[in-house]
Amino acid sequence: MYIKITFDDDDLKRLVKNLKDSGNEKKVLSSIGEALIPINIDRHRREVNPNEKPWAKLSKLTLATKRKRFMLRESGEMLSIHYQVFGDVLKIGSSDWKAAWHHFGTKKYQIKPKNKKALAFGRKIGSGKKEFVRKYVNHPGLTAREIVGFEKLDREAAENAIIDFYKSVVNNI
Repeated sequence: MYIKITFDDDDLKRLVKNLKDSGNEKKVLSSIGEALIPINIDRHRREVNPNEKPWAKLSKLTLATKRKRFMLRESGEMLSIHYQVFGDVLKIGSSDWKAAWHHFGTKKYQIKPKNKKALAFGRKIGSGKKEFVRKYVNHPGLTAREIVGFEKLDREAAENAIIDFYKSVVNNI
């Protein structure tokens, strides 16, 4: 008595061909980008950095001038997180040009009026007015509040996106 085992490598050859021919780099990176967007938006809404540590609190002066109490969401533009794929590189970030200032922080700087003689800032509270007028302001600089990153949750999402992508390729042989 004997057992005869035959190896048919046609499926394996088709799988390797599909992996080579399907433009995988861009598709895999796009899958990863899609997986990372909601994670980064959620962290932004919860006001935490990629390591899940809370962002630094806003200064009293900043709070006095804000319409909303949320950090980095005054206009909502910084929540516009998107990704781009360039060859074998995935870039993810905000489309708001000020995002880099907040992500990395800034040094001290001076704010001067562009079209007026003085700066006016603050807000009106009830019948009283809480507004400040100055020729210039010495800004203490922005505290870094990381907006995007690639930490544990991001790595897990990327791994799952890669696994799901290759499962779909394998299932389509």
